Amino acid sequence: MRQRARTLRLFSILILNTALAHGGSYVGTAVCSETDDCAPAIPTSSPLPPDPAALEVTPFAITHPPGYDGTGGVIQLRVCLAKGDEAFAGALQRAIATWNALSPTIDNCEGIGCRVWEEPGIAPGVADAESVLLHELGHCAFGLEHVERNWDAQATPDGIWEDTRFTRSWGVANPPNGIQLGSMTDVPGSRFNIQIAAGGGAVNSVAWYRRADNNPFMIDGTVIELNTFSRSIGNLPVGSDWMANANRRVAEDLGLVPTQATMYGRFDFGSVQRRLTADDVNMVKMGMTGVDLQAGTADDYTVELVASCVDPIAIFVDLTTTASPLAFGECKLGVDYSFPQNPNLARHFTVQALPDAFGILMLRLNENLTWDTGQSCDLIQGVSCVFADGFETGDTTAWTQTVP
Repeated sequence: MRQRARTLRLFSILILNTALAHGGSYVGTAVCSETDDCAPAIPTSSPLPPDPAALEVTPFAITHPPGYDGTGGVIQLRVCLAKGDEAFAGALQRAIATWNALSPTIDNCEGIGCRVWEEPGIAPGVADAESVLLHELGHCAFGLEHVERNWDAQATPDGIWEDTRFTRSWGVANPPNGIQLGSMTDVPGSRFNIQIAAGGGAVNSVAWYRRADNNPFMIDGTVIELNTFSRSIGNLPVGSDWMANANRRVAEDLGLVPTQATMYGRFDFGSVQRRLTADDVNMVKMGMTGVDLQAGTADDYTVELVASCVDPIAIFVDLTTTASPLAFGECKLGVDYSFPQNPNLARHFTVQALPDAFGILMLRLNENLTWDTGQSCDLIQGVSCVFADGFETGDTTAWTQTVP
């Protein structure tokens, strides 16, 4: 079984990713940069040819957390912060608590607000540690991808892939006709966009959406499972031409306050994004339905992230110099078939640690940046942040009522 290498990186104006190989033979190491998205991790046994804008796994796939083996129950992942980096303990602990809660929200764009790809970059300044850790844990712990795709959008293709707001897909034709806004909107990533494959054939979707309304921001009591979510174009509701993604401009087009998926691929200095959207939560819950993708059955699982340096450690967090001077941070991981001996379950993939990382997923933050870490706590010694609600700092934004 072959795999493709993959690295998940968060840059000053973008978050990019690839897949690093785990075991087996190597297809090659994909490298991400500001102008070239990551190569796909489609196994060589797949009939699908390479597409530089593809997901790390085949269309219609589900990616599960490290340690997933198909059984139900609790998957506990220990997240260890390196000694000497205790200033980041509070931010890490809060990010962990947010993923454990899986509570969807709107209006999660704070600071300078959420940025989309077509907007100008922000001058270097202070980076919000909790926001970056929240995003990178989405990659490391759950194998989540970015919601948007890049595309060689030049009228004459130049081989350079520009980052866009369009929803992720596989097999789009070259410009000018591969991706179209559609007649009803000027917003990339909306339900009115049209994506066309080479030769006019069907594009493969790699984005899950709500069958009822194709609204990635909707928060209601819908049970997240295969009966209510789909990746098939044929299940789109009337009025939708493509899967909408949870970028800020789509939210505004729907009349919502500024909201953007934590797993959207752009982040800037001054941005603060410490809460999950419905899209982030739904994608985790889809994985939690297990092998049968049906909620409420015996193979359902939950994931519990624990701030602990007691072995076995699943994710190791440290402050270091990253591969790019523009990087906020990165997560290095592998993806492999969950059930390699069962071709009927080939849509299931599991996050894996890399052999050269001693079986531990590496989440690294750029030590050359100025970080806003918020209040601190001694994570290494297991002491929790008692006043994690902002009491000590005077930040009352998390309070339901402020008393003079």
